[in-house]
Amino acid sequence: MMCRLMSLTALCKEALFESHCIVKEYVTKPVEEVHHARVTDISTEGDVRVSERLINFFQRKCEGAILYSEESGKLSWGNNPQHTLAIDDIDGTMNFYRGKRFLPHSTIVTLFDSPEPRYRDALFAGIRDHVSGDLWYAVRGEGCYED
Repeated sequence: MMCRLMSLTALCKEALFESHCIVKEYVTKPVEEVHHARVTDISTEGDVRVSERLINFFQRKCEGAILYSEESGKLSWGNNPQHTLAIDDIDGTMNFYRGKRFLPHSTIVTLFDSPEPRYRDALFAGIRDHVSGDLWYAVRGEGCYED
C-alpha cells in the first residue's frame, strides 16, 4: 500500500466510522434478512450494505489489496497486492437483527502487511461497537487505544 503506518491507521479508523454511519441508519428502519450464495449464517441488508461500503471505500483509497469479507468473500485488486484486509461487516448480526438498539453488534477491520497473513502480520485491528459508538483499536508496536 502507498501509505505509512499512521496513514494506514487513520484509513482503517475512517472505514470503521463509515460502517457505523450505515448501521445507524437502521436504528429506525426494520431489518430484513437476505439470502444469497455466500451467506452461511443469518445475514441482513445492513451486513450487505456495510460490506459494499467498506469494499468501495478500500478500493478507492488503496492502490491494491486482498480483502476478505464475511458477506462478500475474497476480493483482490491492483498488481501484486502486499496487504490483506479482513472485515466482519456486522459481528453479532443476530443481535443487530433482534435488538439493534440494545444488544452488542460491531464491525471489525484487521489490516495485515502480507498477502498470506498470519496473526503476527497484523498491523492494525479495530472494532467499532455500534450500540455505544466506541472504537477500540491496536497498532502493531504501539499499543491499544480507545477512541
